[in-house]
Amino acid sequence: MIKPELEVWVWANCDEIAPFMGWGDHGRDLRCWLETKGFRPSDHPKPAHPKEALDAVLREKRKKRSSRHFEYLATHLNFKGCVDEAFHEFRRIIQLWFPAEQS
Repeated sequence: MIKPELEVWVWANCDEIAPFMGWGDHGRDLRCWLETKGFRPSDHPKPAHPKEALDAVLREKRKKRSSRHFEYLATHLNFKGCVDEAFHEFRRIIQLWFPAEQS
C-alpha cells in the first residue's frame, strides 16, 4: 500500500481538475464542496483522504470511476503542484522502470 494514497496527485490543483470533474471553470466550488463534506480542512491544500474524496466527487457528479479519468488526469495535470514526497518518489521509480520512448 502506498502512503499516502496514490490519488493524492489528483488533488495537486483543483483548478485543473474541476472542469473535468463537472465542477465548472474554477476549483473554488470544488474546494468548498470538499470542505463542507469534511474531506478537506480549510487550512489544507488537499483532502486528508484523497481516494475517498475522489470517489465522493465522482458519486456527486454521477460519474463512474474509470481508467479514462486517470488517463485524462495523467496527461493534463501539472504535477509540479503536488508537494507529496512519497508521490514524487513513486513517480521517479515508475519513470526508471518505464522510460519514455524516444523518437
